[in-house]
Amino acid sequence: MNQRLFKALLISLVAFSLSGCFLHSEIVEAPPNSFSSEGCGECHFNEYEEWKESGHAKAWISEAFRKETDDYQVEKCLACHRAMPIYGTDKVTLRQEHAKEGVNCVTCHLTPDGEIGGPHFVLPAHYVKMSDPYFLESKLCGTCHEAHFEQWKATEKRLEAQGKELQTCQDCHMPAAYRKLIVKGIMQYAHWRMDTKKHTFDALPQAPAGEAPWFTATHQLLPKTERGLPISLRLSHRIPHGVPAGIFGFKAVDLIVSLKSASGQVIEEQQRVFHAENKDFIKAGETYEQVFTFSRSLLGRAEFFEVRLVRRDSRVSLGQQIFLQQNRI
Repeated sequence: MNQRLFKALLISLVAFSLSGCFLHSEIVEAPPNSFSSEGCGECHFNEYEEWKESGHAKAWISEAFRKETDDYQVEKCLACHRAMPIYGTDKVTLRQEHAKEGVNCVTCHLTPDGEIGGPHFVLPAHYVKMSDPYFLESKLCGTCHEAHFEQWKATEKRLEAQGKELQTCQDCHMPAAYRKLIVKGIMQYAHWRMDTKKHTFDALPQAPAGEAPWFTATHQLLPKTERGLPISLRLSHRIPHGVPAGIFGFKAVDLIVSLKSASGQVIEEQQRVFHAENKDFIKAGETYEQVFTFSRSLLGRAEFFEVRLVRRDSRVSLGQQIFLQQNRI
């Protein structure tokens, strides 16, 4: 495209945004008249589709949350799951409108000045607080995820003392994406691809490619005793908060250790459950150690010692596996 023509088109688009889209003041209205996430998705299609499947979108309507709060009767739990805009505040309050949207676009992006904040420089289609570093800081997430943030800060201080830099919440829980922020409507032509973040808010993110795995485990066979065969396990992780994370609500991770035959059959299995609500978790920067004693009579059949960490879906059922390691005995 001719450079002069491109500049003319760009100027026309900016003029259109300033004279037209900026008239749609409902986009940046404060509660109780704030915009819906569905409305945001008309232009920010990718981000909206990702958010719809995320834990944030289900924060209020999930059956687990409804049951844990006795059908929304436990008031101290409600505000973060349907929060008013949290930008720059330390106090989270309950939002009344768009209740089923849980933690929605407005919760994180609407500023007290009536702008939609974000970390990027863009040609705006509405009032925007651009290039705002606040959206790249863990403090934003820590407004609701207080326990995670406090543990993260402690890890940050420890790593800083070692001359290391710690990844933020966004680095791990919002995967990188190279794309336009607006992909629908006329304003898509005034946008360009850039390094952005997916709005999936992954609860169990993968370790970045090329980096060490989140978890490491070692074991040692100890001398046999009358009780059986003791095996010492050392388990650690490099996640900057406890596992399971947080201290509010039901969050649990099962540690399952097994003796297995050469064919993979479980010969004997033992289990230890970590409950975040009891402040019982594998702490960041520390190594968890435990001796598991197995039956002596089964040793001759055992070929492998297996360690698994599995996140619980509920108080009675296991869910996603987050760590697996097998070693020969």
